[in-house]
Amino acid sequence: MSKLTATGLCVGILAGFWFWLSASVPLFVTVCGFFAYASFYAAGGGKKGFYSSVAANLSGIVWAILSVMLGGMLNGVLGAALMGSVLATVLCSSCVVWQARFKFLGFVPGGFFGMTSYFASGNDWKGTAISMVLGAAIGFLSEAGGNLLSDLTTKKQSGQA
Repeated sequence: MSKLTATGLCVGILAGFWFWLSASVPLFVTVCGFFAYASFYAAGGGKKGFYSSVAANLSGIVWAILSVMLGGMLNGVLGAALMGSVLATVLCSSCVVWQARFKFLGFVPGGFFGMTSYFASGNDWKGTAISMVLGAAIGFLSEAGGNLLSDLTTKKQSGQA
């Protein structure tokens, strides 16, 4: 079986598992796990993709928390309910890009996956962080499982020829 087919099969099975698990455990946030799953593959997969994705995702959560806090403070100072949040978003989104000067935070899309996940979770930092680490881990397992399944079925087919 090709690596693409085998990995697709493993991705599908583990995506279903994540959906079931996250729907069953109140702390887990389904969408955050799926963002991290995508982030793992977008970062190139493997160990490097796992570490790059997790570091960037978690930093994005931190920037999102700071954006919400700063936005609340600025809204009070400016007396405008929206302008402070807009300014905080501009600053913290810029920081997601600027942090890429540090190699371990260089996967910029991962930072935005983290920010987006935090906002999508209704500002639940614990659920977001845990779900994103688990989502990346499931991505790693799906890739490793796909490689293993491909190797096992290819060897089996080669041996029969």
